Amino acid sequence: MKNNAVYEQLRTLKDGRSTDRDFEVVDIEGTPHMLGVSKEGYPKLFIRTSDATAPTPNLTLELLTVEYNTPCTFVADDGPERHHYSIVTLLSADDALQREFIDIMLMIVARFNGVPSKGEIAAEMDCLVAIFEAMHRPPKKKIQGLWAELLVIDRSRDPELLIDAWHTETSSKYDFTMGRDKIEVKSTSSEERKHTFALDQLNIAPHSRLLIGSAIVRESGHSDDGLSIDELRSRICERVTKAEAQTHLFLTTAKALGTDYARARNVYFDYAEAADLLRFYDSRNVPRIDKTAVGKGVSAVKFVSDLTDTPDLTTPTVNADDSPLFKALM
Repeated sequence: MKNNAVYEQLRTLKDGRSTDRDFEVVDIEGTPHMLGVSKEGYPKLFIRTSDATAPTPNLTLELLTVEYNTPCTFVADDGPERHHYSIVTLLSADDALQREFIDIMLMIVARFNGVPSKGEIAAEMDCLVAIFEAMHRPPKKKIQGLWAELLVIDRSRDPELLIDAWHTETSSKYDFTMGRDKIEVKSTSSEERKHTFALDQLNIAPHSRLLIGSAIVRESGHSDDGLSIDELRSRICERVTKAEAQTHLFLTTAKALGTDYARARNVYFDYAEAADLLRFYDSRNVPRIDKTAVGKGVSAVKFVSDLTDTPDLTTPTVNADDSPLFKALM
């Protein structure tokens, strides 16, 4: 079942009546789990749980509660059924936050093979908590810059490999790192390929190799080619099967956006143009300031490089055969 269809079902459930003990619920297609809504309009996911005896403490956080191994009776047309469920509740009526909750929870339940144990559910809840905590911190990256990084992942041959190499923290020196090989993605909305670099970014270690991705990214209306970060991430998820990669994709996005997560859902960029104009450059050819020319005691040096006359990698200057990271781009 598509995420949008589940969200529409949630909206329908909000029109029904719930009390403190009774909830209208719908099945999550293809799973033994259910979606409900509280009387406040908060989404509740009922995850069918194997009745293990080991106790697991419930979670009560600012935006989330998790009640493990709760006996529930559901009344269907063919009579009542009683099972144990772990109940995950988002304590917010915010539309954007509820959509994010649905996206993440559907990703999580898709990983369960049949009815999960409490331990399996608790491990996934650690991921859920980390993502929602990140979304309530200040943003660490501009929406346009994050969109450009996701574009590089989406356009690659091997998105799982790119996700594995993606920075875990937005303060990382490079956006993608795999051993000695690195990729730094820059974006601009102008016609000129002018990008800002920190001094150390282009003065790499002698045995390291660095590619510079240059994306021309322009805002657009919402259309088949005008995609938001959320929609671009969904495209990537369709090609990713590893649970760890999916989690990393959501968590890194949440850390970058922080409190901008809601606004980012309504900012769209022209995917077709950005894909056509995406280029990669050998960092050795990019104009730079030589680190040895910077005086002692001078730090935090940044400069703008114009890549207009720099040959891109359609003219091969990097051997990608011995680099899985670079090969994924070529």
